[in-house]
Amino acid sequence: MSKQLWTPTETLNRIRELKEAGHDLAYGNALQVAPRVVAAARRYFGSWGHALEQVGVDYAAVVELGRQRASDKRSKWSKERIIQRIREMAAKNEPLNTAVVSLKHTDIYSAACSSRYFGGWSKALEAAGVSAKQDGPYRPIGLTLTLAKWRNELLLERIGQLSRPDGSIDEQIVRTLAPALHDASIRRFGSWGKTLHAIKNVSEQANSDTEQTSQI
Repeated sequence: MSKQLWTPTETLNRIRELKEAGHDLAYGNALQVAPRVVAAARRYFGSWGHALEQVGVDYAAVVELGRQRASDKRSKWSKERIIQRIREMAAKNEPLNTAVVSLKHTDIYSAACSSRYFGGWSKALEAAGVSAKQDGPYRPIGLTLTLAKWRNELLLERIGQLSRPDGSIDEQIVRTLAPALHDASIRRFGSWGKTLHAIKNVSEQANSDTEQTSQI
């Protein structure tokens, strides 16, 4: 396949083809549809706008039309709709960092960054309760905290099952019989002492809940 040989005449002919095909000739759209044509236009005519004027296109009108279309797109958005869309993207494990979203999802990125809504992509992510770095499917913050609490209580319960008859829990016994549990407790709570303190709190809370239930 022969390499495309660009000349001023060939560049203008390609622009006419884009025009006749009904393409949006705004710079951003043209850059996505025909990046080589745009590059050649800038090289030979100084700018995309000047090249359009060479084929009889009113570039000021193109710019205004582009602004109107962008405004129409933004009007379909609301804070709630932006949050919903971000959560849908997160659930699909789509990249949410600015570099990707600003190119791949320009509509929601522009809306989120508008002062009418969040004024920035990071603020929109924060409102949606998600991070730009997704390690797994999106979970609402409340659910994430609930799951973390449940995992902690399960860990403490399993350690408690290794207690002595008098109720005391020996670290050496746990380390020997269940090293994975011991290591997990240290990672989760910071030290064995803090693990025992957490077990005590859970036990006291359970006793308190039982007493309140019996009084009902």
